Amino acid sequence: GVVLYLVEAGALRSITDHDGKTPFAWAEEKGNGELLALLQTREMASSEPMLPAVIVENYIPQAVPARFCCPITHEVMSDPVVAMDGNSYERAAITEWFRRNNTSPMTNEPISATLIPNHVLRSDIREWTSHADHHPTV
Repeated sequence: GVVLYLVEAGALRSITDHDGKTPFAWAEEKGNGELLALLQTREMASSEPMLPAVIVENYIPQAVPARFCCPITHEVMSDPVVAMDGNSYERAAITEWFRRNNTSPMTNEPISATLIPNHVLRSDIREWTSHADHHPTV
């Protein structure tokens, strides 16, 4: 919107809205992580002070580690299993894949439909999720 346009144009703390709020105050109040990230980037390139770390930690969502995402669904796995190709998949997704195919979804090579629960990955995902839940989504 207008605030994002003004920030992109280079206006940081020098502008306020009709309530006297700066872009930083507005973005923090609205929990707008995208705008806070842009403001942080702009400040790093300017001489103005950077955003307090607590704002960055609380409002900018953490990226999902790629190994937590199923290569079939591209979503965070809740029941990860290891297939005979050595890759981890969401159980429901790879089971459905094997109903129609006898190949690896990653290599397209023939593969056994044997699946082994990936307890370590499941634990890592649960730990990451419990920490990620403390950060508001944008």
